[in-house]
Amino acid sequence: MRFLLALLLVACSGGGDADTDVPVDGVGCDYPDAAEPMALNEPLAAYSWAQALLADGRTLPLDLASAYCNSDTSYDWSPHDYMLFVSVPAW
Repeated sequence: MRFLLALLLVACSGGGDADTDVPVDGVGCDYPDAAEPMALNEPLAAYSWAQALLADGRTLPLDLASAYCNSDTSYDWSPHDYMLFVSVPAW
């Protein structure tokens, strides 16, 4: 049995005040507790992928804890407020 996971990640910038719970550059940042199994209106577990696809076609490694805490060395997530995941498992 083979599993294929396709991930499309779209980062959206938005207006409004910055989230004051997330320190700049990950200093003192803790990823929120996640619901297991996944649940509506609950944080997603701090998953990571070796390769994620950005909306502009670029690929990069993605670690949700690093993105949340703005400590990702491959992409600056600070201007974005949302992530959209499209996951397609196939077997």
